[in-house]
Amino acid sequence: MSEIISGFKVIRLETIDSTNNYLKRHAAEFRDKSAVIANAQTGGKGRLGRSFFSPEGGLYLSAMIKNVSLDAADMLTPAAAVAVAKALEKCGSEAAQIKWVNDVYLRGRKVCGILVETKPEAERLSYAVIGIGVNIFEPEGGFPEDIKDRAGSVFTDHMPGIGEKIFREILGNLSDIEEAARTGSFLEEYRSRSNVIGRRVQIIEGERVTEAVAVGIDERCRLIVRTDEGERKLFTGEVSVSV
Repeated sequence: MSEIISGFKVIRLETIDSTNNYLKRHAAEFRDKSAVIANAQTGGKGRLGRSFFSPEGGLYLSAMIKNVSLDAADMLTPAAAVAVAKALEKCGSEAAQIKWVNDVYLRGRKVCGILVETKPEAERLSYAVIGIGVNIFEPEGGFPEDIKDRAGSVFTDHMPGIGEKIFREILGNLSDIEEAARTGSFLEEYRSRSNVIGRRVQIIEGERVTEAVAVGIDERCRLIVRTDEGERKLFTGEVSVSV
């Protein structure tokens, strides 16, 4: 009998190249809502084609929903960030913030990254795969040199069973993510959790870096920034918070 959690059929794995890749490879076989969780990833993926550090001790999960409205497509990532932030706090973390567009922060450090991948069709998305990686504890030996100054963990003391608890809370929060993304019901909370609004940021576009001030987030979760050349709305891309 399959394990069902919050409406998702759950597959549990020890190690996988990428939980996102696993669901995409098997998309035709799986039901409307499926999720996979792994103890480690050998090929974890981040946004903009980057790799995602995925050692044992973290939580690596992907959730797939099918037949998704196009109106929800570009809002799934920020809606998932709110879902994770709420789940972490429910499980005992400190107040979680969100760095536009997809990173969850605690104590000024990134503890979670989110990657949403979709398969578009004519009028809907055939599926959306929502990949979530959470640093529950600091890995043995610490974080790699290139990320140790910005990466953090949710907890400093090990607690048996906390990973499973967080997993279940996240799935519960994702159970209605299409509706949340389509209606924007998560948006006010997303704004209230922002750690960039009102701060100086750098907009990174390839080799070009532009200084700006983040002044708001609009109704489609575009970041509103003010530069020397005027106001812009960022649909996608990367920003770095200036010190």
